[in-house]
Amino acid sequence: MIEQGKSWAALKGKKPAILSNNKYGLSIIARVRLLLVCLIIIPSLVGLIILETGPGDLQPYLAVVLVAGIILLSPLSSVISRYLVLKDLQDIERFCLQLKSGDYSARLSLPSQKEGEHEIMVLKRNLNWMAHVISKRERKLHQELQEINQDRSRYRDMSMLDPLTGLFNRRGLEARLEQVGRQALPRGQTLTLMFLDADKFKSVNDEFGHQAGDELLKVLAEIMRNNVREETDVPFRFGGDEFGILFWGIGSGKAAEIGQRILTAYNESRVGQTTLSIGIAGLSGAGQRLEPDLHGMLRAADQAAYMAKQMGGNRVFIHDSQVEQ
Repeated sequence: MIEQGKSWAALKGKKPAILSNNKYGLSIIARVRLLLVCLIIIPSLVGLIILETGPGDLQPYLAVVLVAGIILLSPLSSVISRYLVLKDLQDIERFCLQLKSGDYSARLSLPSQKEGEHEIMVLKRNLNWMAHVISKRERKLHQELQEINQDRSRYRDMSMLDPLTGLFNRRGLEARLEQVGRQALPRGQTLTLMFLDADKFKSVNDEFGHQAGDELLKVLAEIMRNNVREETDVPFRFGGDEFGILFWGIGSGKAAEIGQRILTAYNESRVGQTTLSIGIAGLSGAGQRLEPDLHGMLRAADQAAYMAKQMGGNRVFIHDSQVEQ
């Protein structure tokens, strides 16, 4: 709601863009009166003075006045209309065009508010107030939109993270796997996936309680973080006691060395008889089909972890070859 009659002095803060420098304070009626005085009264007085003091033959003078009036009719009409109305309307038009273009800082230059201002001055003052209200609401909406976008980004990130360990969850892995695959495979770069399965983890929950089991999972997550490249490799929790790491630009042999370090650190921090079964599968070369081959790598890494578990666990198994502790 636009409140009329408010002083612009109350709107101090951000300096507005001034559209014009119109200092007219006369009403339209006052301007008409002034023009009538200049165009009728003063010429009449001059004519009377000439009739009284000048020569009797005024025909040449009147002819000159008539010709000059005809010649000056068009420019005088433009000047008079501009003085009366058009100047204010042009100021208002420029003001509205700036608002239309999204510049809500535009303001009409006005003198200090007085009582009994004429209609156009009141209109300009109300337009300034309207622009102020629109600008204020626009800034508020922009701020609210930023907050909404921040919340949306935060919730999206939260939906891709495991709440217990802070690692990517299965959904986060799938998103990152597709993103990394689209960058790495067309360039012929290697992708390697490591799956980690905690052996006999149920016995930890049964013997020491679920809280101890959760703490062990957090320890494993921290060990994984300490053995990967930040912002490059992707450690994740696939679900339950299943974890993994997606490596970019590292082959199966190097990934197996990292797996051995993780296995050693886990055995030093483990609770009860639990160990790790680690499976590794790789994918490299240009011309790969993105989705089939990425999902095939997931299955191969899962199968390699299963083979490590079948062989007694506490070891690293590379798909199609084996590296033991």
